[in-house]
Amino acid sequence: MDVRLLTVPYKEGKNAVALGLESFWNTASNDLLGDGRWSLGPQIFLARFNLLDIPGTMFAPGYQYVFDVGGEDGRDEIQKSQIDLYLLWIFNEKKNWILLDPQIVIDHENDDSDFTVFDAEFGQMMFGGFSSCIRPGVGIGEDRPLDWTLELGFKVIWR
Repeated sequence: MDVRLLTVPYKEGKNAVALGLESFWNTASNDLLGDGRWSLGPQIFLARFNLLDIPGTMFAPGYQYVFDVGGEDGRDEIQKSQIDLYLLWIFNEKKNWILLDPQIVIDHENDDSDFTVFDAEFGQMMFGGFSSCIRPGVGIGEDRPLDWTLELGFKVIWR
């Protein structure tokens, strides 16, 4: 399980900067289900809105550094960089979205564990600032720790 807080301290015209902190919780009892560590991941995104003058689109490359702050003995320590290339399209009067996210993961603890994940998220606003989403993905690369992934998400958006 993870929880992320994200804020946008700068927005001018078609450009914005978002800063966040994500916490990854030690909820997995099996290596296949998670890292078995408590981790933090500060992050920064640079966003550009209305790509090619298409309303509701955004390109937001981002960088996150994830490091562990404790967890189960015998589990690998976590120290990795994650580079995301978010491409978002919001439509249906801002009620739905599609997000494509190729993510490059560079593992600083294990030299042979770099990989890429490609996710596609489909989401919808439910009521107020509450939304739900489904996010299937595939692992790419010889060192990938997964063949596929599926996330179900719940988001609260304060404006």
